[in-house]
Amino acid sequence: MNLALPQRLLDEPGGSKRTLHMRHQLTGHNVPIDALCFNAKRNQILTADRYTLRLWSLRKELKHINLVSPQIRKNNDQDIQDVSRKLQSLVISLVHNNSQDLYIAVFGGDPRVTENNCYVDPAMVRVYHPSLAVLFQFAADQGPVLAAAFNQRRLQLITSSTTTSIKVWNFNGTVQRGAVGVTDSS
Repeated sequence: MNLALPQRLLDEPGGSKRTLHMRHQLTGHNVPIDALCFNAKRNQILTADRYTLRLWSLRKELKHINLVSPQIRKNNDQDIQDVSRKLQSLVISLVHNNSQDLYIAVFGGDPRVTENNCYVDPAMVRVYHPSLAVLFQFAADQGPVLAAAFNQRRLQLITSSTTTSIKVWNFNGTVQRGAVGVTDSS
C-alpha cells in the first residue's frame, strides 16, 4: 500500500507543503496551565492554573479571577502565609457550552492524598457566565473528581470520581438570570 500523497495535493494551497506558524503567544500564567477551552462564538480562550482562571482574546488577556481565596497577607504570622501557598485548585476540565454560551469548570483532586489535601473544592462544578461571574455551583461527587467530559449535543456533563462511579448531569433550560437547571441523570 502506497501512503504517499498525490502530487496534486502537494501543489494545491493548503497541501502538505504548508507549515504551521505560531500566530500569537499569550503569557500571564506563573504556573503551568492545567486546563483550557475555546469559545468559538466570542473567539476567546479560557485557561486555568492552580490559582487563577484567565479569559483571553486571541491577542491579550481580558480578565482573570482567583480560584483560591487569598489569605490575609499582611499578617506577620508565617503559618497563615504557608497555608495560603499550599492551597491550590485543580481544574481537571474546562468546557464551553456552545448553545447556552457558558463556561463549565470541573474541579478535581489527587486521589493519592488522603490527609491534608491541599486542593480546594475537589469535587465541585462551577458554571460561569462569559464575564466569569459564577452563575451557580454544585458538588459533583463525594470523592475527588478525576475525569470529565461534555456532550454538546445533549447538554450533558459526565464526571467520574474515586467513588468508582460515573455521573451524567443534564443542563436544562435557557439562561435567564442564572436559571440554568442541572439534574443528575442517575
